[in-house]
Amino acid sequence: GGAVAAGLALRETGPGASFWRLVFLYVLPGFRGGGMGASLVDRLAEVGRAEGAPFFLVDGCLIPADYAAVLGRRGFLACGVKAQRPG
Repeated sequence: GGAVAAGLALRETGPGASFWRLVFLYVLPGFRGGGMGASLVDRLAEVGRAEGAPFFLVDGCLIPADYAAVLGRRGFLACGVKAQRPG
């Protein structure tokens, strides 16, 4: 028994802006590739939309290529790098 996947999204609010940010998503290695993580992202985004958020941000310092591909197939767009250290 026990959880095999988990996700956490937070609602960000400020003057004139409100959106949801996915800050954590994890699926145990033996359960990856079956759509469980994608389903969690979809559900969290649905909750954000239901609460009136104009967009849903997937935030992370490293997004693996296979995860980025899943997000792309679900309509997410890359929005660049937040910080970069040259050299």
